[in-house]
Amino acid sequence: MKTLVTGGGGFIGSRLVRRLLERGHRVRVLDVQPGRLKHVDDPNLEFVGLGADPLRGGMLDRNLVRRAVRGVDVVYHFAINWDGRSWRGTLPIPELFNANIGGTWNLLEAAKSSGVKHILFSSSIAVYGNASIKTLVWRQFGKPARETLSRWRREKVGLVYMSMMLSRPSFRLP
Repeated sequence: MKTLVTGGGGFIGSRLVRRLLERGHRVRVLDVQPGRLKHVDDPNLEFVGLGADPLRGGMLDRNLVRRAVRGVDVVYHFAINWDGRSWRGTLPIPELFNANIGGTWNLLEAAKSSGVKHILFSSSIAVYGNASIKTLVWRQFGKPARETLSRWRREKVGLVYMSMMLSRPSFRLP
């Protein structure tokens, strides 16, 4: 199976990439930096988008995203552009919004037109900031919001779409 992992150099994505490689999958990573995969040398690992501008390239580059999804069966979407570990708000919110929402939209459109069978979207722990509680669960975000967003994705994009949320205590990733 050929898999695309967006944000594959990050905390969650890199663990998934390693596990997929251990199981013999061919893995393409769409990320602007290799991150935690910098020293992984595997013939089944391919990088797309390295060195791109995180606010204007990467997921926002439609041609790059189309190339990344071409020929893959499954997409795991972990890419996020955030304001680093500082949480100081130094990047303009409209640019962050465009990079994250626009980038995800590009991915969904490209996946649909390329015949991708499944997409798994997992938000990043980064979206929670410095949370004061240890575990955040999906039901805390309100059923109407979840249902509306999921219905919109199905109707507008037409993809099988699964959303999950991870928190620090429940990662249990390899």
